[in-house]
Amino acid sequence: MTTEINNIPDINKYEIEGLERKTNVPALVIGNIACVVGIVLFFIQKICASTILAYALIFIGIVLVCYGAFQAVWQSKKWFYVPTNSIISCHDYYYGADDFSALKLSLESMNLNNLKKIKMQNDGNVRMRVIKSKDGQFAAAQVFRYVPFEFRPESKVAVMKDADAKAFVALF
Repeated sequence: MTTEINNIPDINKYEIEGLERKTNVPALVIGNIACVVGIVLFFIQKICASTILAYALIFIGIVLVCYGAFQAVWQSKKWFYVPTNSIISCHDYYYGADDFSALKLSLESMNLNNLKKIKMQNDGNVRMRVIKSKDGQFAAAQVFRYVPFEFRPESKVAVMKDADAKAFVALF
């Protein structure tokens, strides 16, 4: 759920200055090329003398068309950090319920030493969502707590840029 609770903004909305949803041109081009090559293979298989080669071309054609459709449809729009034109990725890190206060305080005060001391878990009642740029020049994080049926935001969105972002991303 991405509604604001207790006037706390939700990082899942990507309403952060410097982020923009744009067309991922390489994915769009690769997707279209793969679809075209896959379709061409369907026509080429009709003139093959060998049935094994024809079936192989059909199989490769199907794989290329599926891959191309995936790239063109699902990978063609991405979030970018505009100043460096770097793709944004999202990661979740889980912690125990006992670590909630320390995690929230460390993130809000940007105390990286304390953040480093808090032990991550495979699953837990507390989640920190981290959004970072591929080049490491931007990072944003927010702490969520699990209340029945959903994680709700419990801290403000911490935004880091340049050297601060690189140091923060290095923790994970």
